[in-house]
Amino acid sequence: MTNGLILAFDLVKSRAAYIRAATLDRLDEYLLQFEEKFSAQRGKVIWAEGKSDARQEILSILHNHQIRQVAKSQANTHEEVELAELLAHASVNFVETELGSYLLQSDQQKPYHMLDPILH
Repeated sequence: MTNGLILAFDLVKSRAAYIRAATLDRLDEYLLQFEEKFSAQRGKVIWAEGKSDARQEILSILHNHQIRQVAKSQANTHEEVELAELLAHASVNFVETELGSYLLQSDQQKPYHMLDPILH
């Protein structure tokens, strides 16, 4: 039974790696497709070349709409652009909505793991 599980796991792992690689090969196509569908629903996609551009776009949105408080749902994308620090510098209150992340924010700590941020 153990060998069967190992073989099944290896098969699932290989399939996942294939799907990931195939998706990354066509990522530009998928992103443009997403933009088209999102825009059709009256959404707006803002493209940024990197962290610096993303941070500038975020600051621009905050300034243009006079936003003083932001609530964050459970996602760690903001860590990539150091959003908490950016918002603090811009005097925008950044509120965590997930308990573990809220506790880390209260203690001024960074998340440890993307699925369980308070795990230490």
